[in-house]
Amino acid sequence: MQANVIPKNARRFIAFDYGFDMLAVLLISVDKNGTLYVERELCVQNLTLSRAGEAIAKFVAGSNVEYAVASPDLWNRRQDSGKSGVEIMQSVFGMPRMIPADDRRVAGWRVLKDHLSPQGSKPTLFICNNCCELIHSMQSLLCDKNRIDDASSEPHAVTHAPEALRYAVMSRVGFIEEKKEPLPFKFRSSKNEFDSFWNY
Repeated sequence: MQANVIPKNARRFIAFDYGFDMLAVLLISVDKNGTLYVERELCVQNLTLSRAGEAIAKFVAGSNVEYAVASPDLWNRRQDSGKSGVEIMQSVFGMPRMIPADDRRVAGWRVLKDHLSPQGSKPTLFICNNCCELIHSMQSLLCDKNRIDDASSEPHAVTHAPEALRYAVMSRVGFIEEKKEPLPFKFRSSKNEFDSFWNY
């Protein structure tokens, strides 16, 4: 999708997944109907928390971002500094107000799939063409071999941007009951490999 399709009056927020190996940040617009547009991305390696905060502040400058949703583990205190990741990042000028993500994995992936391919209606999530890392990672995400209704943590390099997107969609919905029954994902039986996480 081209970025010029995004409504001019859309509201914006960001979602991000932080790891020293990769910071993945998504700038997301929401129109009056609740449709989400992933407008652009920032994916950078080897940043400390303070440097990550600076990179995010620069990334969102002038975008009128209302909040940043991130993994709840950033609210835990670090042994080396005694501060939480949130305290470190929120001390950076220009860093948006952070809120903890609803990080339930199975429920989150289900909501994300519903946004991408809802039954009997148009998708309610669009990804702009310039979000190359997110698009590549979404295509490369695999099923967890022990829990087929969850995404695999390997290869780890492709998990960060999809995790950020999962946080994003979960920040827009109310409480969702975690269903126990697995979704019917396919498998590559010929090589005993799990199929793409999105094929079912």
